[in-house]
Amino acid sequence: MTAENKNLKETIRKQVRQTRRRIDPVEVQVASACVAGKVLKLEEFIRASSVGCYMALPHEVQMYRVIETCWAQGKRVGVPVYERNRKEYGFAWYQQGDATGFGPEKIPQPLTIRPMAVSELDFVVVPAVAFDPEGRRLGHGGGYYDRLLKEYPGFKVGVAFEFQMVEAVPLESHDVGVDLVITEKRIYRPRAPDNNLVGK
Repeated sequence: MTAENKNLKETIRKQVRQTRRRIDPVEVQVASACVAGKVLKLEEFIRASSVGCYMALPHEVQMYRVIETCWAQGKRVGVPVYERNRKEYGFAWYQQGDATGFGPEKIPQPLTIRPMAVSELDFVVVPAVAFDPEGRRLGHGGGYYDRLLKEYPGFKVGVAFEFQMVEAVPLESHDVGVDLVITEKRIYRPRAPDNNLVGK
């Protein structure tokens, strides 16, 4: 990573985190409901029989409605879990009624880990610190989602609050973007067709 890109990424992270600390919990719930509603209407979601999602922290777009809808419709749900023996994140099946605990950074995850391959998912919902309109994603800096999704061939939708949208996210060789970004304000569709947005 160039020094310029590294500095720009850290600047974006700092700005978004400052805004996120000020957001009201009620606003989080209202905006999250709007984002989730849009996800549920996507044809790619409707057709999917297995959905990858994430278990949100309090300041993130809340995904419990999407997860509960999956269970109600008989869709299987996979979520990222920290596998302590590997010291790495992987996906695991999350079933209704599963007890949950916390992984690193107090990120919720199922206590019972049923490992699965990301290729078993038809549709994946991806969080981020920031996105840009072309689907480029800026994570927290650990590269976890980039490694999880590097070989994933299916549909990836990014979800965020509108304040997390930036003009352009610097793209590195290992970065993996998304096919669509949804906020409470609008849906961003990258212009380039069939673009996996993997850095070259």
